[in-house]
Amino acid sequence: MTEISLHQQQVKFLIAAHQPCSLQLKLLDLSDNPFGNEGMEFASIFLGISSMERLKVKNCGITAPGMVHLSNGLQKIKPPKQVSLELCKNNIGDDGVKHLAPSLDKLKVFHLSHCGIEKQGAHGFCKGLRRMDHNHQMEILNLSYNKLEDDGARFLHACLDKAKEFWLRDCDFTEAGKRELLDEEKRQRLPKSTVLGLY
Repeated sequence: MTEISLHQQQVKFLIAAHQPCSLQLKLLDLSDNPFGNEGMEFASIFLGISSMERLKVKNCGITAPGMVHLSNGLQKIKPPKQVSLELCKNNIGDDGVKHLAPSLDKLKVFHLSHCGIEKQGAHGFCKGLRRMDHNHQMEILNLSYNKLEDDGARFLHACLDKAKEFWLRDCDFTEAGKRELLDEEKRQRLPKSTVLGLY
């Protein structure tokens, strides 16, 4: 649905109309529609009531309050189901990460590039990841194009084992910060493909 501009009420009506067939829904792509936080509230409903595997809401004007709705929706997912979520180009910031942290175990792929996340957000992510079951590991966590800086990189050291692929392209790391990440990857004996996008 990336060719149609949907606003808050339109998302609500769309989801209500599709409730009868929601059990068959695998992918919901609402990217590039300016429905904001209220629309996110209704889109999140699908996470708990359907077999949906992927939700794409890139560039939808969602901010930190929308992450409360998203986290609530994720919490309704019953194990062992996990979903892939693309949230890129929404300015959720560090506060948004704080709301999402308790729900990270519901995600297998999480794309958050260009989301206004800084070093405290990296800290929040790591705390949330460390609280996950020790057997759980994301397939992909993409934090590229966020201003994490070297302090954010150091927060991530403690949770590099919680994702098979950590994408960290253009995160305002210095060369020293990049080297520390790669050294930590090596120290933990993780695959060389764990930390990606630094160069």
